[in-house]
Amino acid sequence: GNSGGALIDVESGNVIAINCCIRANMEGTSFAIPINKALSIVDDLSEGKLVEHGYIGVHLMTMNPSLARFHNRLSTGKRRIPERSGVMVETIFKSSPAKDAGLKRYDYIESIDGQRVRSADDAHLLIDRAKPGKAIIIKIFRGQQEMDLKCSPKDLSKHLENLRKTKKAKGSS
Repeated sequence: GNSGGALIDVESGNVIAINCCIRANMEGTSFAIPINKALSIVDDLSEGKLVEHGYIGVHLMTMNPSLARFHNRLSTGKRRIPERSGVMVETIFKSSPAKDAGLKRYDYIESIDGQRVRSADDAHLLIDRAKPGKAIIIKIFRGQQEMDLKCSPKDLSKHLENLRKTKKAKGSS
């Protein structure tokens, strides 16, 4: 396959990412690690550092006013989301740091550890860089109320390993 191969910008000839995996049921869909992230990991590994990735257990969505209006028109319940740009919490996974911190569906994330977020990608990058076990402050808007929530990310690799072990144990019983 192409996993591990360079993803190259055809105009400049620069390596922009490292291909890492494909989606089996979606022909032509591949995923890649941005080159700056890959180089950062290589630097850490070459210095003997452990590479950790923060995980809080959320699915986030980048919102804008028209998308929020569309959602509100379709919504049959009384729950309406603010018609503004931002990062909305779409899903919170069970037994996750986000759930423990009190994040709720439809919360809007304003900042993480004082750094403003404008997109789900911004938020994921800050969460990924967060040190597992060290609390981060997530500033949110819930309706009209502003709140600071303290959340302690887990290490993504350890979390995924635990999921694999649990799945394997359920499959063998």
